[in-house]
This record gives sequence, structure tokens and C-alpha cells, in this order.
Amino acid sequence: MKAWLLYRCRDFDMRRAPLWNEAALTQDLALETFYHAMAQGDAFLYEVAKQVVPVSSNKIDVIRYRQAVLADCVANEEGVRQLYAIAAEALETERHTFHSIFASSPGMVLHGARELVQGLLGVLHKLRAAADAHAGSFRSESFGRLFVTIEHELTDEYFRQIEHCLKQLRFRNGALISARLGDGNKGHPSCAAQAARTGAQSVDAALRQTRARADVPHCRSRRGWRARCLSWKVAASG
Repeated sequence: MKAWLLYRCRDFDMRRAPLWNEAALTQDLALETFYHAMAQGDAFLYEVAKQVVPVSSNKIDVIRYRQAVLADCVANEEGVRQLYAIAAEALETERHTFHSIFASSPGMVLHGARELVQGLLGVLHKLRAAADAHAGSFRSESFGRLFVTIEHELTDEYFRQIEHCLKQLRFRNGALISARLGDGNKGHPSCAAQAARTGAQSVDAALRQTRARADVPHCRSRRGWRARCLSWKVAASG
């Protein structure tokens, strides 16, 4: 989902190599003062100005494309500031939950990933609401394409599917796991499976669903097998 404010069909490269005379040009024209004035204390906008201004385009179609974007920004300052705040909130949400994804415990990894998606889902709801409120006021090709993309991708059905997936990932009724017995009667390999129905599942139901995918021991070992399945279910339930 790209706004493409500078070019019609591509992003601007924020990691571009410096121009051969960029340092001298910046000093001669006192561009640092210009950059700080543009950023008004925003570190991200300062970096954008520092990367964009020295490589400004002299192509007529590019200039007209950017002028249309600028006209939209001037005419719809409140809407643009709201979109910028939403983008900043998304980055902040990702920054606060990013470390949990690299936790050593699988449970913590799942928790961190789920919390990240949950947080970003709220941001996407705000983005959809902002698009619905302001789309009719923008005229440029860039913003028009952005709002059409939001309308087509952030549908009510999309949000319902994400909410359903997040609910499933909480495993409130435990997790269905199949495995073969390996060395030392340890399960190997373990495989998570999707439950056939919602609600609490008995061990007998779990056995029936996994029998086709696992080597069930002899009937004399059935009690041990049932105990192992129960332990897996309790462990997965937290």
C-alpha cells in the first residue's frame, strides 16, 4: 500500500548514495537550515528533506505530478496530518512489540506476533476511517490511487477474517497436535493441526482426528498414549 508521492510508479530511494558535490552544495546554500525549517523538529521529515531536495527532478511530468500532490496537501492539511499520524502510530506500534518476536520461548514468540497484528489492526481501522472521511476532497493521482487501494483492500470482510485468525491463535480450547513416538517415547515430529470443530475437545476426539496422521501404539499402550495427548493439550492451553 504505497502513496508514491514523488514518482508515479516507484518509491523514492531513502538509501541513495550521496551526490559527488552534495556536501559542498549543502554548505554553500546553507541547506541544513532549510532542512530544519522544513522538518519543524520532526526527525523523520528532516531525513526525507535531506534525501529528496538535492536530487530534485527537472522533468516536466514529474514536476506536475508532485505539484498536484502538494496542492492536495495545502487544500487538505487536516487530512494529510491525520494520515501522517496514523503512519507514525503504525511504526511506533511495531517498535514496541518487535522484540517479543525474537523471544526464546515459542509461546512468547506467538504472543508477540499476535499482539503486533492486534495493534496494527487498530491502526488499519483508523486508516480506513480516515480514507472514508477525506477521500472525496483529494484530486491528485497519487492520493486518489492510495484511497482506492485502501477501499479495495481494507474491507469489512478483511477485518472479520483477521479478527477470526487472532481469536483462533489464542488457543483457548487448547491445541490439536499429532506426532509419532520417537526415541525415548518422545513425540517426533510434532505437528499442529486445525481442529475440526470449535468448543472443548475431549482426548477421545483428538485421538480420532489424529489417528490418520500418527502411528497409534498397540492397545496395551493406549493409556500412556491418552496421558501423553492430555499433557500436550494442557501444555498448549497455557
